Amino acid sequence: MEPIRVPIPDERIRRNFGPSGLRLVELEGTSIVIADTPNGFVGFQSRCPHASAKLIVAGHLREGGTQLFCQRDGISFSLETGEATVNPTGDEPGCLSLVRVEKDGEHFLIYFTT
Repeated sequence: MEPIRVPIPDERIRRNFGPSGLRLVELEGTSIVIADTPNGFVGFQSRCPHASAKLIVAGHLREGGTQLFCQRDGISFSLETGEATVNPTGDEPGCLSLVRVEKDGEHFLIYFTT
């Protein structure tokens, strides 16, 4: 499948992520969050699968950038598998839907699976 090309508005890409390590990208009515992790970039849906918190606001990277922590519920998700790794709620937290993201010059390449 061909990737969607998203322009990067600033050549200093890592500075665009702010203190949370996250960046919101709008794609034709769909919002995804891109995380800058030690293993490269990864994308996922913009809302927590547990209680729909906006992850650009409530989400923060932890464990060296390998986990996404949702401060609303205290749930952590693996940025390799999307599965919850810490879940103090006792509820079924759901799973992050991960998308592959690469940097290509002045663009993100975002690969959605069908």
